Amino acid sequence: MIQGAINKARQRPLLIDSVYSKKHNENLAKIKATKAFVEILKDQNLNPRDHLTEEQVELLAEAEYIDKRKKELGKA
Repeated sequence: MIQGAINKARQRPLLIDSVYSKKHNENLAKIKATKAFVEILKDQNLNPRDHLTEEQVELLAEAEYIDKRKKELGKA
């Protein structure tokens, strides 16, 4: 019974995933677009920090935080 509950809990998304998937879908889309933009800039041998807006820099910091938390929680 306890093992069944543990297995069921492991199948649920992390709380951080739930919060960001429900409340911040728009931010996640912006994060993906910003990451793609950074890759384009890198492909053109340009420094992304010279071409990003303040909002984009904040989005990348948020993405880094999310990735770090997922790694800490063993979900990355």
